[in-house]
Amino acid sequence: MDRLTLDQAARDVLEPELTALLAEVGPEARGRWQAVFDEVAAGGVSGDQLEALEQLLAMGIETGRFERTQGRAADTLARGLYARTPGGQARAQQADAVNSALKALAGNVLESVRFTPDGPTGCRVTLETGRGEISLRIDRQGIRLDSVGVGG
Repeated sequence: MDRLTLDQAARDVLEPELTALLAEVGPEARGRWQAVFDEVAAGGVSGDQLEALEQLLAMGIETGRFERTQGRAADTLARGLYARTPGGQARAQQADAVNSALKALAGNVLESVRFTPDGPTGCRVTLETGRGEISLRIDRQGIRLDSVGVGG
């Protein structure tokens, strides 16, 4: 992705967040975030500024800041913008890969579903049928196929 184009609604959600961030960051980070603000205000973000914007969107979505400060519509808009970033597109590809693997379970009776913790920010979910099992890892990096076991 070369450039993320922003309409007025996106700019209206992002500009207050960036203004608040600029008021909080130290001088060493101010240049980076001012460059992001300038590109947002101009209607499109690319390069290093796109990476920074992706981080801002992820942080605001994870912490609930968009919804808390600007409402549900702002959070929904932020999620849509994140989906258009390189990181968001990578997450969508991960989900597509997992969905492809889950198709192997179609038509089988689901015998058990287990969630187990896996470190401080992750978990595994195991789906078991009479023909085998699929284990998925879910953490901050997304969702991934962890293992596939085929029974007899």
